[in-house]
Amino acid sequence: MQTQRAASLITQSAAVVASCLALSATVVADVYEFRVAFANVPGIDELEAGDVHAGIRILEDRQTDKRAPKYIDEMSTLCAAYVVNDELDEAAVPCNYSVRKFRTMISYNNRGALRANLGDFEGAKEDFDYARSIDEPRYLTVEQAEYVRGLAEHNFLLVSELIARRDAPQLEGGLALSDAN
Repeated sequence: MQTQRAASLITQSAAVVASCLALSATVVADVYEFRVAFANVPGIDELEAGDVHAGIRILEDRQTDKRAPKYIDEMSTLCAAYVVNDELDEAAVPCNYSVRKFRTMISYNNRGALRANLGDFEGAKEDFDYARSIDEPRYLTVEQAEYVRGLAEHNFLLVSELIARRDAPQLEGGLALSDAN
């Protein structure tokens, strides 16, 4: 059931860019859809096929295999897979590690999605805002960076709307309350 739910959340992106970003996935906090990004790392084929458990297993196994070469966004992809699979407690370690160690657009965007799903909307907004602002010429092409920036922008706008709705004054009987006489 979890695999079917996660598979239904994964959406192939029409704008799959070169080889770095294989797909994006959508995760839901309340009724808001926050998007995560997966990098083209081992386990991506399983994630693309909707077998999130297998993708997670591959990524977890690679973390304990000292001989396996490590990829820059491997941990942020593990973070995203956990978020998509609604394993939010498990997602915290790879999300935070990826942000501390690599500080990439993908890592900030994915941690923002985790934070939004945990109800930390201000923290999520900070992460999405930072992801939007990072200049990422290190390993992403311009098109790949723009794609991730677009995900972060989408997420930033959603969480901003969620915060605004949460903070809006409550109305009684359809009338706005005012201190003015």
